[in-house]
Amino acid sequence: GVSFGWRTAVLTVAVVQLAILALALALTLPNRSANRTLAALLGVLALMVMPWLIGFAGFYDKWMWLSFAPFQITLAVAPLGWLYLTALTKGTWPADGWRHLLPALGQALYLAACFALPFETKMAWSERSSASYQLITSLALLAQMAWYGRASASRLATYRQALPDHVANTHRYAARWLAGALAALGLLFAVWAGYSLWDLVAPLGYVNLMGLYLAMAACALYLGIEGWRHAALPFPRLADLAPASTPD
Repeated sequence: GVSFGWRTAVLTVAVVQLAILALALALTLPNRSANRTLAALLGVLALMVMPWLIGFAGFYDKWMWLSFAPFQITLAVAPLGWLYLTALTKGTWPADGWRHLLPALGQALYLAACFALPFETKMAWSERSSASYQLITSLALLAQMAWYGRASASRLATYRQALPDHVANTHRYAARWLAGALAALGLLFAVWAGYSLWDLVAPLGYVNLMGLYLAMAACALYLGIEGWRHAALPFPRLADLAPASTPD
């Protein structure tokens, strides 16, 4: 049967708060592109937690047809984090920004197609494909973390260098929030990479991955709360500060 223990309660509280923060950010008019990107990132992270939230409550044991429900679009997290930082410093996404979400779209379509399979076929395919799917997505995720993490750090360094020596306090706060957001994403990526590598070498099992999803919820809440606090802060555009050194 279904039972609601402390794990489900903790994750439920986090998901509800993330949903509220995502809605508030989506409705904030200043820095609209960046705030909506952060809202999307919070939504993705909230959905990432969902299988553990409902799994510990016994949903998957009671309703096995939930297998392959497209909750965990892991390949959207790193690109959205980079797009958020880019939108804060550029004012909008790069012209080809949507292309960075194509791997996530492919992952979502695959999960949705598997979810729509007849129950018996779905269960057989799950048993057959789960190890390969986990390996492919884990390696792709690690590659994304490395690439987007480096790109985000480079953008922050360029932004800080471009800021004049004497700038308004609001601009200093903007730079500090960029550093804080990057630090939160970096911590999330580091914990996630550690768990992913460990799980590939020696599978941790469902319960032992709870620490990862607690860390994910905590980092997401920090991004959401601080992102909302800085949502209307004026961010000088990098192109206006140093046109010659603006990265794509």
